[in-house]
Amino acid sequence: MFEVDNILAESPAFQIVLEFSCREIELDIVPHWYNRDNHCDFYIFQDGQELGTVICIDINEWEWVASIELRWLAQLIGNEIDWHYM
Repeated sequence: MFEVDNILAESPAFQIVLEFSCREIELDIVPHWYNRDNHCDFYIFQDGQELGTVICIDINEWEWVASIELRWLAQLIGNEIDWHYM
């Protein structure tokens, strides 16, 4: 298992805001980079509760690591993550 302190020391968490039905939802994103293959998992939290993990599977395509049905939500979150790194 990974040590949370080590993950946060390597790459700090950041926050994104999604807009749903005229309402803003704040999500905390914790990136976990794997240096050997330049891969990253992004742990998604809302109000301290983990919602899941998203990964980039292609240049602009995102999905949940676990089989969560809300693929469109992974795509929205992934787009905001992309904007964070631009």
